[in-house]
Amino acid sequence: WGLVRLLTSCATFDEVIRLTQSGASANIDMLVGDIYGGDCPSLGLRGDVIAASFGKVTMRREVKRSRGLMFLVRYLRALLRHYEEG
Repeated sequence: WGLVRLLTSCATFDEVIRLTQSGASANIDMLVGDIYGGDCPSLGLRGDVIAASFGKVTMRREVKRSRGLMFLVRYLRALLRHYEEG
């Protein structure tokens, strides 16, 4: 319950239960298939086995951060071009 509170905006455990009924753990948990592109026969693992609980949550945060950084870089480049031309 504590980890879910940190990762979501849920205020009650009932909210968590409602979310689990409409969601899919594959959207949050990183699966073997996400890492290997499918099954991993050399390790005897199917692609739908959980490799890291909540593994995709941190990846989404990194993507959001990198988007913000990319926006900042583009903005600064445009700003510099403006002052070079002006």
